[in-house]
Amino acid sequence: MPLMYRPTVFKPRNRVRKASWGRDKPWGRCPGIVLALGLMLAVLPLRPSAAIAAPDADARDCGPPIPRMPSPNHGPPLPPEIAAVTLDLSLLNLTEVKTRGWVGQDHIQALILHANDLTVLEADAFVGLPRLQALILSLNDLTTLPPSLFDPLPCLRELRLYGNDLTTLDPRLFASLPRLESLDLGRNQLTTLDPKLFAPLVRLQYLNLSFNQLTALDPDLFVALPELRVLRLGYNRLTALPRNIFTPLTRLQHLFLYDNRLTTLEPDLFAGLARLEHLNLGRNQLTSRIPVSSLTSAICATCG
Repeated sequence: MPLMYRPTVFKPRNRVRKASWGRDKPWGRCPGIVLALGLMLAVLPLRPSAAIAAPDADARDCGPPIPRMPSPNHGPPLPPEIAAVTLDLSLLNLTEVKTRGWVGQDHIQALILHANDLTVLEADAFVGLPRLQALILSLNDLTTLPPSLFDPLPCLRELRLYGNDLTTLDPRLFASLPRLESLDLGRNQLTTLDPKLFAPLVRLQYLNLSFNQLTALDPDLFVALPELRVLRLGYNRLTALPRNIFTPLTRLQHLFLYDNRLTTLEPDLFAGLARLEHLNLGRNQLTSRIPVSSLTSAICATCG
């Protein structure tokens, strides 16, 4: 049994984000769910454990790409072909993922642990899921992550860590995720980001860093993200942006910088962003001219 369940009343700290969803889901508090989970995991077709693929293994080892996961609270139901390889354990007050608890479940492609009470994950918490493509850990209470946590997941394409309490991220955290396309780190407590943190994510297309406590960004933070299409930096505490920070993002289409503390912008800050379609600079403290003359696409500079 890879999971631990704690049948307690929702913590005051999370009363808004969890209790509002739990009123119409009484099963989320039922102690009997531990038996149901045990039966569910027991009947999943067991297969011999496959060796964990190396990060540069052929993409065929991961199976065909699955669609991006819908939002847990208002998204459409998963189609049957996706639900067959998805394990949804949302809203169960889970407090722990047992180490190496997934042996024999190497066919699972999406694991949803949304809105639980996870505070700590051991380094080998996801060993046994070499074909996992989507991991949803949003709305938990995680404060730190082991540097090797995602090493057993070379096929991962989508990772959601939205709504936790992360303050720092080890620069090695994403070293084994070269196929990652979507990364959500929004609504945490991040204050700084190591310039090498995103270096392995050469296929990343979506990056959410909004609702954090970022005050400054390293000039080389996005240098290895040539495929990035969407970058969300709203609701931080940024007061300035390095001159060439966006230069490597030649495919960027949507850039959100609203609700920061920006006062001035470098004249060539957006140079090279030929594909930019949407730029949101609303609710800053800009006193100088907005340097949009180098942009060739239609831009919305203040709308949401």
